[in-house]
Amino acid sequence: MKEKFPEFYVNFDELWKDAVFVFDTNVLLDILRMPKSERDSFIKILTELKKTNTVWLPFQVGLEYHNHYKEVIKENDFKVDEAKNNIKKELERIKDDICKKYNRGLVDIDTELIKTEIQKSIDAINIFFETANNSKTDYDKLTEEIANLFSDIGDDYNYSDKKEKKEKAEKRIKECIPPGFKDKNKDNGNDTGDILVWFQIIDYAKNNGKNIIFVTNDTKEDWFQKKGNITIMPRSELLKEFNDNTGKIIWIYSEDNFIREYNKNKNIPTNSKISSAEEEKLVRFMTLPQSSNTSILNACDFFNRTKNSKSPKIVYREHIDEMKVWFLQNYEDPANSCPFESKEGGYFYIYGGPYDAQEKLENEFGHIYNDEEIRIAAEELENEQGVWDWSGIPDDDDFQN
Repeated sequence: MKEKFPEFYVNFDELWKDAVFVFDTNVLLDILRMPKSERDSFIKILTELKKTNTVWLPFQVGLEYHNHYKEVIKENDFKVDEAKNNIKKELERIKDDICKKYNRGLVDIDTELIKTEIQKSIDAINIFFETANNSKTDYDKLTEEIANLFSDIGDDYNYSDKKEKKEKAEKRIKECIPPGFKDKNKDNGNDTGDILVWFQIIDYAKNNGKNIIFVTNDTKEDWFQKKGNITIMPRSELLKEFNDNTGKIIWIYSEDNFIREYNKNKNIPTNSKISSAEEEKLVRFMTLPQSSNTSILNACDFFNRTKNSKSPKIVYREHIDEMKVWFLQNYEDPANSCPFESKEGGYFYIYGGPYDAQEKLENEFGHIYNDEEIRIAAEELENEQGVWDWSGIPDDDDFQN
């Protein structure tokens, strides 16, 4: 059994002793987003790995990182003063609202005490944001540190090899062979990026005789076997393909699972100060629907960036809104433009479709935003628009023809 199916009988103790650690683009970009405490802990891990010469990057990862890191830095340029003013205005509004509604003798509420307590909160928030304002990340220094940590990078394919690899990648996408088929029709033109990363990892392991631990934040079905929302393991087809081509072993971790396993292997306690129940409560609050007050949500987003617990579930309202705006510029309710045939029982998607909102958002934003943000954006679009199967939007040429 073990000889025929080695992908199901991985000796993890041995794997962690001699594997080369390979990181996906989304992990490198996530370093730029991390709160300082998380970032410092993660960089410490990477530094320890680099000392033993066990960190390597495919050329494609390095290329994608350099194509996107500046936009990530720009999105992180959080305006502290704006956040402080937003939350201050909201607390002032609450105070005024209470005084208007309850200062009429109908109920016995000490409005002066309420105003005093709210003012205390405003004063405390001012101190908090002033501290935050003095601790902004030096991104020039951080990107230099990332460049030094990931200095061992593979070579790009030459022209003919790259053409051949891209043709193979496109064929795999059409046939839904993992990885990368979930990036089919990716609107940013990088639909073959995951497969090129995969090819380069296999080439490296084959040429150097190395086992691989690959770390990625891409947890879609083309990398992992899933049961509903539960991730079971890396796709066995990938593990087998790797072993067939290299004679070696690969295992694939999400970033959080990698950190957890690394700490376990190094006997280091995980740096988590928030219980699972508290985290779930925080996530529910952070993922308030669009109808909730966005200024409060944005302020809480900023506050949560300072938490000392790694949580991929944390979402940012501005990310969700950006994705929703983009989606509605490209897709619409089929009732707007598509003919409906009652006998056939549905729409004719003459402008493309039916499209799934979450799948399209993953294709466009999966390299930038986390899965939870994408899920919430898709869910809000469906609930707000009452649409689950979307049509492409016709352009002017469609109407002229």
